[in-house]
Amino acid sequence: MSGVSLLSPYPNFYAKQSRKGCLQTLLGCDANTEIHIATLEDPYHDVFYALEDADWCWRFFCQAVHPFQMTLSQGADAGGPTVAYYERPLRCPVQNCKCCCYQEINVSDPATGRHLGSITEGFYWCIPTFHVKDAEENITHHIHVPVCFGCCANVCAEGCCRIPFYVYPANDYRYDNFDGKIVKMWGSLFTELIGVHQFQCQFPKAATADQKAVFMGGTFLLNELFFKAGAHSN
Repeated sequence: MSGVSLLSPYPNFYAKQSRKGCLQTLLGCDANTEIHIATLEDPYHDVFYALEDADWCWRFFCQAVHPFQMTLSQGADAGGPTVAYYERPLRCPVQNCKCCCYQEINVSDPATGRHLGSITEGFYWCIPTFHVKDAEENITHHIHVPVCFGCCANVCAEGCCRIPFYVYPANDYRYDNFDGKIVKMWGSLFTELIGVHQFQCQFPKAATADQKAVFMGGTFLLNELFFKAGAHSN
């Protein structure tokens, strides 16, 4: 196997942002995001590695919305076979009732340049919602936090100190019918303050290798929008 097909055997992953650049973070000078990726069954054995490439000016002045490129490779460190390539353009911040300039991250196969899909912010009233799209721009899934009473975020759906984003089939809006999930895990007070985060992700059962690459991009985007940037602004 090579490229995106390397993701095929994995039904889930455990993403761990490293402490690379924590001194810069404390001083307000953010470093490129570095993420080690393992599985939920063996969280200490890294199988993939992701590294952001972004200009420091963008990271400093436009933290939550800065454009970046990210490369996902096989292995515990940089230098392994490339699996997927991610590109996030500069867009307006996440906001309800927005009609354009939506947040997005695009995913491609670096070996062939083939577009695999994207995660795009959608129009919403109360709960931030993201659309998962395939290579033909068809919406296959939606991602948002679980809700109660139709409009309130239920951030305790996974218990204390776990913030869930559920993956729902595109044409099924039943709140209890999620098919996968991305869960922000609590690390420690120090790691939360410096914006070093951990995520658990369970892919939809029928997800293809291409879709798994796209869902991983969703984790990278959610981290930048709601957690990594939020740590800097607090």
